[in-house]
Amino acid sequence: MRILLTGAFGNIGSHTAAALLARGFEVTTFDRATPAARKLARRLAPATRVRTEWGDLRDADRVAQVVRAAAPDAIIHLAAVIPPPAYFDAALARAVNVDGLGHLLAAATASPRPPRIVFASSYTIHGPRNGARELALLDARTPVAPADAYGGHKVEGEWMVRRSGLPWVTLRLGACLPLSTARPDPRVMRMAFELPRENRSHAVDQRDAALAFANAVDADALGKILLIGGDSSFRLRARDLSRRYQRALGLDPFPDDAYATPDDAVDGSWYFEDWMDTRESQALLRFQRHTFDDYLAALTRANRIPALLLRPFAGPIGRRICRESRYHGRPAAPLEASIEERFAAHFVDAARPQPESLVAAEALNRALLA
Repeated sequence: MRILLTGAFGNIGSHTAAALLARGFEVTTFDRATPAARKLARRLAPATRVRTEWGDLRDADRVAQVVRAAAPDAIIHLAAVIPPPAYFDAALARAVNVDGLGHLLAAATASPRPPRIVFASSYTIHGPRNGARELALLDARTPVAPADAYGGHKVEGEWMVRRSGLPWVTLRLGACLPLSTARPDPRVMRMAFELPRENRSHAVDQRDAALAFANAVDADALGKILLIGGDSSFRLRARDLSRRYQRALGLDPFPDDAYATPDDAVDGSWYFEDWMDTRESQALLRFQRHTFDDYLAALTRANRIPALLLRPFAGPIGRRICRESRYHGRPAAPLEASIEERFAAHFVDAARPQPESLVAAEALNRALLA
């Protein structure tokens, strides 16, 4: 098979490329030519069945050129501007996430042999999920209710893929955990402190997520929405997930009072994540290879030297990061303000879904119930 992989050098892209090559496929990678992307591309260069194309999804002509040259049997579409950067530049995020997808679908539809589209969506499209309530696991028929711009983009994307006439599979990703780390961005930390500690977070090792995409190109899954999360060990409360992650990096866990405390009676004050039913996706894609302990061990190995260097300064660094929180050091009080309103305090209107997204959500929900 010939596979076109967009966003090939993002969070899970390079792992997906490796998984595709391991399966014997011919792979065309497509991404923006950033220094980091070029570095990752050089690691793939020795492979004989990979070709790299550079460009931007916002350039419809370039997208069409790449699709024609790749002549793919399947397109894995990972390219996106994801949160928090999606909130920093709302216009850019929409141009890539929605308009760019439109360019890709148009080019694919014009192909002599229309390829299968494997679309990367997100479990955030379901909107706020109250961690204080007993709720059913998310599944493919759970109604979508996007509460932020990015979730809205993914809802629009799912609807566009459905209406394209192309064969498709949609994978809704949980919290995809990387093995590499970046220097903390104060804007990112300010947003992170808005996330409730009791939220139910379903994560997945980025290597397993990549395998799910690689296996979706020929799985018996056409027309299916599949939820991609790790095994049961990845179903955690946000507090437990972040504390164990921080310890693996040599940091002291941040105190609970640095985080927003939502009102248990106000569903909208919670974040948009929850535990998922992954039984069907695992049966079809066979991607769950690592436990959460496996992930933490790999994270520790990958960051052993930085963690050793960081350990003596963990206290001061943690206190410095916590100063980005508008809650730290203040008496805890339940917040009735919705998560959208709290995000808007940091990102103005960039966090709010647009009307087109809400229309697409209504249409998608009707289709899911049909």
